[in-house]
Parts: sequence; C-alpha cells; structure tokens
Amino acid sequence: MLELAAPKYLSVAHALEGQIRTGRLKPGRRIPGEHELAKEFDVSRGTVRQALGVLVRKRLIRTHPGAGSYVEFGRERLEYALGWTAALAAMGTTIRSRVLRLEVVELPDLAAGLGSQTAQFVALDRIRLLESGVPIGLDRSRMPLTPRTEPFLRMDFSAASLTSALREAGELASLSEEWVHIHRVDAEEGSLLRRHPGDACLLVRRVTRVSSGRPIEHVESILDPDLFHMHFGPNPVKPIPASRRSHGAPESTTRR
Repeated sequence: MLELAAPKYLSVAHALEGQIRTGRLKPGRRIPGEHELAKEFDVSRGTVRQALGVLVRKRLIRTHPGAGSYVEFGRERLEYALGWTAALAAMGTTIRSRVLRLEVVELPDLAAGLGSQTAQFVALDRIRLLESGVPIGLDRSRMPLTPRTEPFLRMDFSAASLTSALREAGELASLSEEWVHIHRVDAEEGSLLRRHPGDACLLVRRVTRVSSGRPIEHVESILDPDLFHMHFGPNPVKPIPASRRSHGAPESTTRR
C-alpha cells in the first residue's frame, strides 16, 4: 500500500511545534530566521514561510514585520504581587525595562481622586520589552512623594523592581482596585509600542493602598491585547430576592 509523504512544510511546522511545546523555545523568544531554518531543515525559504504560517494559525507564534517571529505566551496567570519582571520570569521569559521618565510631578487632580495628602508624586514611566527588544507594554506609575519614596528618584528602574522597592521601603500593599478599558494609542504611544496611532490596546489602571487606605501607587499599563487577556472570577453570584424582582421581568438585563 502506497502512502503519501507529508508535505515538507508540515514536517517543519511539526518539528518547531515540538520545540515550543517542550519548552526548548520559550514564550517571548525569537525563533530562528527563515534563512537559518531553511538551512537547518534543508528546505526552501518558501517552505519555511508555509511552516511558520501553520504555527501562526495555531497561535503558537507571532510575526512582527521587520523583527521576526516570536513564540506566543500561553494562558498562564500573572501574579501582580510579584511585579511584571518576576511574574514573567517565573514563566521562563526575560523582560527588560527602559526608563522613559523618572521625576517629581505635581498632580492635584490625581491627589484629590486618590485621597492623597500630597499632590507631589514620583513619576516613573517605563516601556517593557522582550529580550529581543519587542515591546509588550507601557507602564506609567505614580507614587505619592514621601520620605519613603523620595529615594526612588535615584534608583535605576531599568534593572530594579518597583514592586520590590515599595516593599523594601515599608509600603506594603493591602488593598487593590483595578479598572480595564480599551485604549486607542496616540502617535507617541504607538511609536513606543510599534503600533499605529488609533490601534486598540488594553489599558489597566490599578490603585494600591496600605491597610489604612492611604494610596501608595497609581499605575496605568497599556498592554498588547494579543499577549495579555483579563480573567475575572470565579466569583459567587448572589440570587436576587423574589421581593426585589419586577413582575414578569427577567432576572438579568445584561445583553449577550
């Protein structure tokens, strides 16, 4: 009985998929270029492109024009308490930070909204990058300026963890609130994130406080929606008491 051999591009795709699933190629890592893969598997570059297309459709890799192809992140949960760098490092992914801004700013509106006793804040803006240099997020952190946070102005946050710095300064977060929005990046943000102005990204705004309610950090993170997803729950659902239900009205007015 004759059997048809699998197309070469499928053999290449299967081999690369095996490297990804076994962890040889880790999340966020750049995979070899077309020329290298063609030489490794003794196939044409056209065959390599077909193989990469298979992996893209399986959501195992992403291709960045002019920057190459990178292994997709899985669906692992990131623990905010660790900080971005440590949380992603736990997944085997190295993240670099580039500091865009570190200075004292006056923000009376933010102070009023947070209930901060001071309108002066330490402003720290950082772009988050994969080891290859591909950006995955932009963080804008604001910490009320106090004797505990003033030393932050002399720290190198391209290497240091802000989460660890706050903890070591005695600013221990006990309460946290988050808001998630769709954000259209402007020209400056798009340039930093390699996105077109107007592209939609996730904007996660988080406020952390000490147990007394005093704010210690307000941060806005603009995240690549192809890499990050929000998951809420499981949360208990309380039934609506019969006395509060309108006669003949549905229990939920949420549209799906």
